[in-house]
Amino acid sequence: ELYHAPAVFAYLLGRCFRKKRGRSSNENSANNVDQQPSHIIAAVSRFISLGVTVILTFAILWVPFAITIQPPQDLLSFDIKVIYQILRRLFPFKRGLFEGKVANLWCTLSIRPISIRQRIPEDVLPLAALGLTLVFLLPPCFILFGVGRGRGITSTREEHEQNHSEKDIRFLLWGNTSSALAFFLASFQVHEKGILIALAPLSLLALDAPNFVSWFSIVATWTLWPLLNIDRLCEAYFCCMMIFWCTKSIIGLPSSTSKQTRWEVDIFTQWRLFGFIPYLSYFTMVILHVVDFFFSPPPNLPDLIPVLFSVWGCVMLIFSFMVTIWAMFMQTATNGWSST
Repeated sequence: ELYHAPAVFAYLLGRCFRKKRGRSSNENSANNVDQQPSHIIAAVSRFISLGVTVILTFAILWVPFAITIQPPQDLLSFDIKVIYQILRRLFPFKRGLFEGKVANLWCTLSIRPISIRQRIPEDVLPLAALGLTLVFLLPPCFILFGVGRGRGITSTREEHEQNHSEKDIRFLLWGNTSSALAFFLASFQVHEKGILIALAPLSLLALDAPNFVSWFSIVATWTLWPLLNIDRLCEAYFCCMMIFWCTKSIIGLPSSTSKQTRWEVDIFTQWRLFGFIPYLSYFTMVILHVVDFFFSPPPNLPDLIPVLFSVWGCVMLIFSFMVTIWAMFMQTATNGWSST
């Protein structure tokens, strides 16, 4: 869940500074000056409570791993080395920059003539990956922090209670997808299956952006082909593809009960300029499959086809990351950015 943690943290940090709303906007404005000291105290107390909760949660989850039983007296002891071993498995810096032919930036930039792994010292690569990941995380976390503070939400308490929960959940789903894509594209030692962490929250937005969610589901599955082919899971791959294609056909149909306004964050619906992207990507994916099935790579380039899968997948995932930022920005622009 590290992929989703920055987005959730940014939102909860913003919630620490959310002002309490009055019964009406006039009442809220009249008491705004008087409530400043109490608001600061409440924000600090909520921040401390959040920090204590996070620390206690980590302790509850991690301490059992470090508790061992020492024979023959069966005494309980605390071994910090176990925690260290877990951290080494969670952050395997010695396993290389990426895993297999993953569709992320580092794998794409490692092909010739760029060969970034030969241009940057090996001990600097983890820091470079960390820096690039933080840069990618800044936009969604900034937006979620503003959402947590209550920006773009109606000012009265009644309207606030009725509307903020649903809107915040939507922002969190888009933010979690954006955060997961940032980690997948830029972090160190990424596995191919990590793209599913981004697909999980996005799939819950299928009614808000049906065309984009369906397209991303197909793209995410397609990027797994080199891994699934090696693991001899071709049947499972094609079954998943058929399921996503059928789902795409179903949720893309107009419904009398659906609200057109809920499709405002579907970039393929709102921006006709980008309408060619799904067709271009599908065409390229099919072409690469045909090449993979019927042609053999040159002897001096045995990994040519998996690398092409990786590069084209990376291009589509970068576009997907930018779409998640656009969707969050569009919703904040629609609801307004003034903090009340």
